[in-house]
Amino acid sequence: MSIRAVALVYLLLFLFNVPNLIVSAQSRTATSQLNTIKVPQDYPTIQSAINNASQGDTILVANGIYNEQLLINKTIMLLGAGADTTILNGAWTQTAAQITAPNVTIKGFTIQGFKTGIIINQTQNIHIQENKITQTLTKGAMYIINSQNITIANNTLTNNYCAGVSMFKTNQTLFLQNTVFRNGGVGVYFENCTDFVAKDNYIESNEGDAIACAYGYNLLITGNTFAFNGYRGIWATNSNGTAYHNNFIQNFENARAIKSSFTWDNGYPSGGNYWSNYTGIDENNDGISDVPLVINENNVDHFPLMKPYIAGDVNHDGIVNIKDATLVCFYWLQTVPPAPSNVDINDDGVININDASVICVNWQKTQPPTYTTL
Repeated sequence: MSIRAVALVYLLLFLFNVPNLIVSAQSRTATSQLNTIKVPQDYPTIQSAINNASQGDTILVANGIYNEQLLINKTIMLLGAGADTTILNGAWTQTAAQITAPNVTIKGFTIQGFKTGIIINQTQNIHIQENKITQTLTKGAMYIINSQNITIANNTLTNNYCAGVSMFKTNQTLFLQNTVFRNGGVGVYFENCTDFVAKDNYIESNEGDAIACAYGYNLLITGNTFAFNGYRGIWATNSNGTAYHNNFIQNFENARAIKSSFTWDNGYPSGGNYWSNYTGIDENNDGISDVPLVINENNVDHFPLMKPYIAGDVNHDGIVNIKDATLVCFYWLQTVPPAPSNVDINDDGVININDASVICVNWQKTQPPTYTTL
């Protein structure tokens, strides 16, 4: 891409984000009216800060090792200085953080050495972001029950004895851009859940399934890499949803659906999933197999990808480059349809700056990132 083209893309990105910058500044002004509590400056422990906080306060936790268990029973933002330096250490005690209040954020911690990392119980509007949860025992890194509107984003869940995440009777969950790696059970398990979205996650080398679901409804699983897991990439029973643009790479079995009905592709030319155990036939060289992949009679990927899916690889040739950028420019500001679905990289129905920014981020990439390359 020429210097002029790169400059144009960045200018467009800036102009697109000006309204967001204004809103962000206004939000910071409103937020500044709430209290900010610092640990250990104001209170020596995190729990004492929580106990003395008012609804809506922000608690900033400095670098250090904190040997405590947390009960979060009020609306707060709990912000560590960063997962590399702010550590909740359990010495194999019960639960690192139990959340029973709504509108809670936990961000920027390493949580290690507990029986369970985070329990979310009968609440809503919870955000768990940019944490590392490791070396937990009985209930795994996260255990969620009877809750709704949960966002779990940009976390690393690794080396836990059981599952990465277990979820029951919980609706409207976003599971985004997490790394779930080398856990002793499944990567993510959920049961009796609706409106679950798993997008852009890397779920690899777990002893069980990458994702396992029972009685899950209206599921969307897209943009994920499921690699080297001990059982399946996706295992589903009595469930329905959509799964496309995922990479299934050398799992013991890539997918199994029992009494379930999924849509396994996004139509043509957007395509379906990449399956490492399926060679396919591509006589017209469009990057999509001419032969469907059949899991069973109710579960068929009609448009399997010939190469691993990379966000921004619009023409499915295995690299994000000027050809993809040209297609985005050609269909600029057109809706889908008439614009082809493969050019709408972020699936928002219009070809715009969001799609161009994905190409910039993944420029010249030839394979999806794995845990070892993150």
